[in-house]
Amino acid sequence: MSGSKVDVRVERCKTTGTENDIVECSGSWTLPDGTHRSGPVERADLEDEGRTIPGRATATRATVATGRQVVVGVLGMPAPVPLGLGVIVLTVRYVLRPPA
Repeated sequence: MSGSKVDVRVERCKTTGTENDIVECSGSWTLPDGTHRSGPVERADLEDEGRTIPGRATATRATVATGRQVVVGVLGMPAPVPLGLGVIVLTVRYVLRPPA
């Protein structure tokens, strides 16, 4: 997201969707010109509620720099989970393979 670097106060998060699998957060921030704004906060999660997090913002929306993985794998898990499991399985196979 483009915008100015700001500190974003995540004020409220709620879950939506048929399985409460979507998190929508809102908050407030102050732009470099001193203008105080509020609106949706992208990439924030339930545990961010009440926290102030560095991010970027425009006059209408903000995105926090959480550092969390955003990509979701086929099974609905964050992408590193299935990849990590694959590495573990391959490692166990290699270690347990009988010597040639």
